[in-house]
Amino acid sequence: MQKAVSQPSDDQFHIQAVAEEAEVELIPDPHNQRIKHTVLTERGHQLYDTHIMKMRHWEEHAWKSMDEQERIMLSELTWKLYHLIEELYLHEENEK
Repeated sequence: MQKAVSQPSDDQFHIQAVAEEAEVELIPDPHNQRIKHTVLTERGHQLYDTHIMKMRHWEEHAWKSMDEQERIMLSELTWKLYHLIEELYLHEENEK
């Protein structure tokens, strides 16, 4: 009887690719080597400071420029989109 070997998911490959770009470092948990903790490297902190915080600033300004009804509509549509994507993802995973 052969033991089934699990293949890494696309998400795991993406995480590994990001780690190899040295933006994050995967540190094994000292109590469970199968668990990895993700921490930003110096390059990751630079990316965060120069790009991610800039995007957050723009998003905050855009949010504040919308009236209450627009913010409610955007929130509702964002949740709807999230749940539709989640359903498609779960459906695809169940077909594997």
